[in-house]
Formats: sequence, C-alpha cells, structure tokens
Amino acid sequence: MITVRRMLKWTAVSIGTVSVLAGLALGAGLSQPLDPIPQFGTHPDRLVIANVTIIDVADGTARPDQTVTIEGGKIVSVARAVNDADRPAGAMVIDGKAKFLIPGLWDAHVHTLALSDRLHFPLMLAHGVTTIRNMGDGCSWRSTLDCVADRDQWQPSAQGPRIIASASYHIEQLDSAENAERLVKAIKARGDDLIKIQLDDESDPDASKFAALVGASSRLGIPVTGHVPSTARLTDKVYQALSSIEHDSQLLPLCRADAPAPCEAVLAALAQRRTAYVPTHIASTGQDVALARYRPEQNRLLPFSSSALATIWQAYRWLHSSSTDAQDLAAFEQTHRDALRLTLKAQRAGVPILAGTDALDPFVLHGPALHQELSYLARAGLSPAEVLRAATMSPALLFGDGDEKATIGVGNRADLVLLNRNPLFDITATQAIHTVIANGILYGPDERVQMMAFVKDQAARFSVSARSWWALAGFDPV
Repeated sequence: MITVRRMLKWTAVSIGTVSVLAGLALGAGLSQPLDPIPQFGTHPDRLVIANVTIIDVADGTARPDQTVTIEGGKIVSVARAVNDADRPAGAMVIDGKAKFLIPGLWDAHVHTLALSDRLHFPLMLAHGVTTIRNMGDGCSWRSTLDCVADRDQWQPSAQGPRIIASASYHIEQLDSAENAERLVKAIKARGDDLIKIQLDDESDPDASKFAALVGASSRLGIPVTGHVPSTARLTDKVYQALSSIEHDSQLLPLCRADAPAPCEAVLAALAQRRTAYVPTHIASTGQDVALARYRPEQNRLLPFSSSALATIWQAYRWLHSSSTDAQDLAAFEQTHRDALRLTLKAQRAGVPILAGTDALDPFVLHGPALHQELSYLARAGLSPAEVLRAATMSPALLFGDGDEKATIGVGNRADLVLLNRNPLFDITATQAIHTVIANGILYGPDERVQMMAFVKDQAARFSVSARSWWALAGFDPV
C-alpha cells in the first residue's frame, strides 16, 4: 500500500530530478555558441526602380509611371519614367510596372531582447519595417539602473531596422521630487533616449513629483513618454511635455464620463501640444478579444518565437481564454469598440496617431504585427492614406532627426517598400510586399524568404532557447 508520506517523497524526488535535468540542459544550451548572422540583401551602388506608381503619403495620391534612382542610401532622383538608354550606366534596375512604392514603415512601439538581432530584426525588415522606437528591452522588467542594456549585446554587424530612440529603464514609481533629477541624469547617462514612465493607478498621483521629473527631463533634453495613471488630469500644464501616450487602455480611462477632465478637452490638449497617441490596439483591447476567442491561426506565429516565449504566450492564452466566459467576452468586445471609436475621435481632433505594436507581447510578432495594427486603425475609421501616414510621415515628423521626411523625395533616406497592390484602395496591400529597401540595401523576394527562414531556424535552436529562458529568469545575456 502506497502511503501519503511515500507519495510525497516520490514527488519531491521527481521534482528534484526534473530540476537537475532542466538545469543541466540549460547549462548545455548556454555553452553552445550562437550561429553567425548572415549578411542578407544586396548593396547596389546605384539602384533604379522604373515605371513604378509612387504613393504620396502626404496627400494620399498615386503618381504612376515614375522612376526613382537611389545612390548611397539616398534618393537622388524622382522623375517621370525614362527610356532604358537614359538610365544611369551600371545601375541595377527593378521593373516597377504594376507595382506601388511607399516609404519604409515605422513601428512606434516595440520591445527588443539580446536575441533580437536574430529573432526580430530580420522579420521586421522582411515585413517592410525599416524604423522603430524601442520602448524597452530586457532591462525594462528588471528596473535596475546597472542592468546592461540588451542593445549593448547586439553584434556590430546586426542588420535590422533603424532604431530612432531607445528606453531600457521603466519608471514605475516616483519616490520623491528631490530624486527626480538624479534619476533622469542616471537614465540619460546609461544611453537611453527616452524617459519611459509606466505609472498605473497604484502609483502616487502627486503631481509635484511628476512635475519634477518633467522639469529635469526638459533641462537635460530627453523626452518623456509612456503610461499615465487614470487619475491624471492631462489638461494640466505639467503634462504638456509628454511626447506620447502609449496604449488604448491608457487613454480610455481618461475619456470616461467621470474622468478628471472632459475627453474633448483632453484630446484638444494633446492635439495642441502635438502629443502623439500610440494605441497599440493589437496588444491592448484588441489582444483581450483575440486571446479570449482562442484563435488557432495565432499558432502560425509560434515557430518564429523561441521556446521560452512560445511557452509563455500559450500559457497566457490558455489562462486568458479559460477564465473568460460569454459575459467577459462581450465586455472585452465592447471595450475594444470603444477604443477604436476613441482612436477615430482623437484623429479627428488633430491628435497625431502613430502605428505601434508593443511587439513581444503574447502573439504580437515583430514585423507581421505592424500590418495587423494598420488593419485595426483602418477598422477604427481612418482612411488608408491616414493609416499610411500613421506608419510613415507622422512618426518621422515627431521623432525624426529634423531632416526626416519618410516620404519619397530627392534627398530622403532610401527606406522604401515595393508592393504588389495599391494600399490606397485596401490597407492590407501593405502585406503584399515584393521588395524592401532599407538605407539603400535591397531585400528582394528571395532574400525576404531567406530572412524569415533564418528566424524560424534560429527560434528552433537549442542554444537560442536556452538563452531565452536564461534572460526571462532575469539574468544578464550570455
């Protein structure tokens, strides 16, 4: 007869054995070297895209029969189509007939890890994402200023989208106004380009602390962005330094009937200050609905994620769906509809709307997620041209380096996406990618396939999975 004591002993031994074996396996994986990252794409000295239709994101029009010439990562000529004999000698020529050229896409809210150079960057480029705002890395959830930012671990030769700004430390509490300047100085000294606040309703709403933080940030020339508690009165002067508000779940409470200020006044203040709104519907209210419905098609994303993330994503989805009943789902769907209506209301009020994904969230995959977010913006009621601007010109004007245009014109960066369909008719055409050009480097159809295959292969590698588990456990990258 098996006694309870014996069962407990066997259970303890089994758990101990599994822990030892898991530790040995993790150690073995960490000891394996990572594969070198291939150099994808071609580097033509001179590139001509002939007979193409240019999509002007500024005015939402299409200009057919255009020829674009690129040299040194810059657009040097945009003109009516010319004869073959008139094209620059020695140029590589792409026939753009029946194709549509848009600026490279921006994702205004992503998260990176030490493995992003092999798991995320190739995917983003393959999906036309040429510029990102990095809103947090592996240090973000550790909240220690001495954490080594993941970007310092990336290989110097890593190919990927241009990172316009990075934050690797999240401010989750403001302990005192006196310490604000010290904290801002420390964050800037570690190389962050943004002060990322992540304050929730449990945070102390003392405006003097926030004012001290904003004042220090202004003096030191580093923008403030992120989450604000629902107790915040955004019409107050102290909030005018916010460069952006992230997530629809953050703005919705500030527009409820009993909010600290009327919604119309909040939106007017954001528009007047040019404070951007990055709703990330895909990772906020849209995610609540998607996970509650347990959509099997989400599984197609799993092979591109390390085993650590894939396991966490699936566990999160199971917990979410198993604890959601019909009443909960109806509430999620209503909140999501409210969020989409708010995005349209904000856009009509003049608030800059930016496309962002919060990639790294469950089933929010770097690259493909941006196209899903564009569909959410279209569902909210933005026109295809307005959606394109949210992923190109609008973030460039707000966060660019001053000369940034994110349009197709002479002197602009050669960050471009060649499409097989017209996105002004249907925004899902941004997914019909033929070729991507990032800083003058050409990623054609074959290269894009190779890049996606490389990510899939890396995600399945034991050495990559072991490092993913190690990082998620809170240790420095290996």
